[in-house]
Amino acid sequence: MSHFYVVVDSLKDWKPYYSSQDVITFDDYLERIHDASKKRIRVINLCRDYRYLKTGYYCSMLAEARGHNVLPSLMTINDLGRKSLSSIHLDDTSKFMPKIAPGLEGETLVIRSWFGKTLDPIFAKLAFKVFEKFPCPLLEITLVYKQQWQIKQVKGISLKSIVDPAEQSAFAEAFENFSLQMWRKAKSRKAYRYDLAILVNPDDPLPPSDDKALALFKKAANQLGIATEFITRKDYMRLAEFDGLFIRETTSVEDHTYQFAKKAEAEGLMTIRCRFCVVPIKSIWQIC
Repeated sequence: MSHFYVVVDSLKDWKPYYSSQDVITFDDYLERIHDASKKRIRVINLCRDYRYLKTGYYCSMLAEARGHNVLPSLMTINDLGRKSLSSIHLDDTSKFMPKIAPGLEGETLVIRSWFGKTLDPIFAKLAFKVFEKFPCPLLEITLVYKQQWQIKQVKGISLKSIVDPAEQSAFAEAFENFSLQMWRKAKSRKAYRYDLAILVNPDDPLPPSDDKALALFKKAANQLGIATEFITRKDYMRLAEFDGLFIRETTSVEDHTYQFAKKAEAEGLMTIRCRFCVVPIKSIWQIC
């Protein structure tokens, strides 16, 4: 089972929200949260500054060096700092751009999002798509009008900058929904060594594995000390919660299964894709 921490520069940054022993300062994380040999550590890095070698940058760098799973990852922080790379990542977001009134040439709009959510429903799809590409807890998206609205900049922002009560409430709700799976794990449940996500499509008329086969996979995994959870394409942003991904959908480089595999690889998950396999999961796990 994993343990979950929220890292901030100062506990005052968390003052508008419910207190928790899992909210710790960067200094605490630096000094004492380092032993990953007995339990796996998940970290949401809400430090104030992600710039190079500032606390936010160092927190994610340290987490990855310790083998902890952290959001945002160092790769995401670096991507946000590279304007050319950011523009490449955002090439396909035009179809998610909301249909809003034209502006004056050079006019800008600023949107804030938290875990892919935002206050204005008009920008909901765009905020979620940008979060998928740059998984960072708090983002500021700047739009500029140049014959049409387009993304000018995406950057991570600090929790301290969220001062409006409506934004604070929206952040708290988004945070709760995003972290619900990690917060709600019962203390009394059996302690498994690993968590495995099994990607399925309940609507597939000819799935690679039927319900009976999936139940056998789950049973075999549990016997090996691996907790399992069946996920679907809507759970894309939850991949960081798991240690491995087992793809039980018909795969293609042109659909979401490829994106799942790439994201799992980026998150350091063991990825198993066995399209035609009918042998027990124990054998698959040992082979992979």
